[in-house]
Amino acid sequence: MISPVYFIRDGLYRNIASLAPRLSGDILDFGCGSNPYESLFVNASSYVGVDVQVSGHDHKNSRIDAERLPRTSLRWLRSSSRI
Repeated sequence: MISPVYFIRDGLYRNIASLAPRLSGDILDFGCGSNPYESLFVNASSYVGVDVQVSGHDHKNSRIDAERLPRTSLRWLRSSSRI
């Protein structure tokens, strides 16, 4: 049996995959989870994933948590389920 969430996330992944290579500059992925989209931003100058500690996943790959947002300007913000 396939989870209904699969269809949502599959479509989301495909849409991000088609757009991400066109983005350059600094990327802030707000609500990044376990960073499944990081590798898609091939032309980014930098990629920062931000999530909260209680999001229900392992934070070993997270660069920073929401309490420590970067104090610089960013060109792009990616968020699909947190705002």
